[in-house]
Amino acid sequence: MALEYTLQSIPHNCGLVDAARTHPEIGEFLELFGFADVSFEDLKFRAGDGVFARFVAEVKAIREANGGIEDRRLNIGNRWDALLYLLLEERRDGGRVGEYTWQSRAICGGDIIGTSVSSTRGVPIRLLSAFETKKVAGEFSSLDHEEINEQFDLRKMVDAGVYGSGNGTAVLSIDVLKRDIERLTDFYSSAAANDEGVLTFCT
Repeated sequence: MALEYTLQSIPHNCGLVDAARTHPEIGEFLELFGFADVSFEDLKFRAGDGVFARFVAEVKAIREANGGIEDRRLNIGNRWDALLYLLLEERRDGGRVGEYTWQSRAICGGDIIGTSVSSTRGVPIRLLSAFETKKVAGEFSSLDHEEINEQFDLRKMVDAGVYGSGNGTAVLSIDVLKRDIERLTDFYSSAAANDEGVLTFCT
């Protein structure tokens, strides 16, 4: 099963983050539902679950106070490593990707919320603060897209072991990856404009 990354905007100082430290299942709910309206079937299936009821109520209040937040969500699939390759010199040089580079934090997530707050796959959920989100938005807006085009070399990416480049789990092309970068740029611009942080789920 391929490793995929999904990003979700979240209001600054959102109480659900603190609640997830006490009730880790809230992290899984955030992965599964984001800030979208929960269906009647899901409500019925989880009837009697007090933590889920609290989650649904808080999400409704957040959605009402932060118009369109349910749509500020982005899945980059299993192309995350290919994106890192294009954006980060250390990845192209075969070195270890630093956890604190803006590129790595923008794509793979910020700080771990808590060791027990994980996605349904069991990977810790990460949070990028609203302050750092603004910095990342600025970095994306100033990218040199011609230079990015020049970095794309599928043979070199396969040789470098870029995830998804040589095992049939993804079809990589410069057009697909450029569109991902455009989507990331728009996503972070929107999150920054709304003073929101970003949750990252690895599933």
